[in-house]
Amino acid sequence: MKALITGINGFVGKYLETELKNNDYEVYGIDITGKRENVFTLDLAHKESVTDIIKNVNPDYIFHLAGQASVKESWNIPLETLHCNVDNAVNLLDAMYSECRESRLVVVGSADEYGIVSPDQCPLKETRALCPSTPYAISKQTQESIVGCLAKVRNMDVVFARPFNHTGPGQKRGFVIPDFAARIIEIKKNGGDMKIGNLKAKRDFSDVRDVVRAYRLLAEKGKCGEVYNVGSGEAFSIEWILYKMLEIAEISPEVTCDADNLRPLDMPIFVADCSKILFETGYFPQIRIEDTLREVLDFYAKKYNEK
Repeated sequence: MKALITGINGFVGKYLETELKNNDYEVYGIDITGKRENVFTLDLAHKESVTDIIKNVNPDYIFHLAGQASVKESWNIPLETLHCNVDNAVNLLDAMYSECRESRLVVVGSADEYGIVSPDQCPLKETRALCPSTPYAISKQTQESIVGCLAKVRNMDVVFARPFNHTGPGQKRGFVIPDFAARIIEIKKNGGDMKIGNLKAKRDFSDVRDVVRAYRLLAEKGKCGEVYNVGSGEAFSIEWILYKMLEIAEISPEVTCDADNLRPLDMPIFVADCSKILFETGYFPQIRIEDTLREVLDFYAKKYNEK
């Protein structure tokens, strides 16, 4: 079977490539940077070039990961975020309709599409009304709506994933667990304290290697036109995450609250109901969060030592 991954050189894309190759897929990729064997350097905004690649590769499955993925940056470039995430997906769908309309497309959205929710609304089912509250989330909801509409009219095979928080070795700073890991390693080497935001918030965390396995299973077993949460179904407090990482690192610095790191709209809890993907594909997470945290710490320790 042939698979094409957009955004193949990104954090998740690299892990998805490995997952597919380990399951006997012939893997190709599109990315805006990093040309290598079977990877095409291309901006998905170039529709004709996308169509040429789809024609030449003729993939059985396409996984769409590429796009503007920063929530923070989306506030600075809201229109660019919307155009990038919507236009790229539509260009890809159009190319498929022209050259390989029997193939399956897995579109990766975001749990941010649910917006601000209260504790009594968790765990979140896929049927929960969407109320995106950031330009990034709005772009992902719009992407899902337009692709879903076009695919239905054209009788195309599309499955949608809504991943919750996921992490793993190689994730860049700018996310809570890599930020914790980098600071913990720095403290272990040079001393200092931890200044953090809201420790009480609870979030659904998965290992990226579990998440990409879910994407593969959705391609193989998901139902056409359906949306699936991809998460652990467990709520871990940021406090528990931090102190577990400190325990693994064997340090006990002073931990203080930094008002600058507090988010005015931070939700008390945000967790997925994953019963649908379990029932329809058999997916459930296999990697313990403690093991993920240890590996992220090891990654940043190695990175620190390479300075």
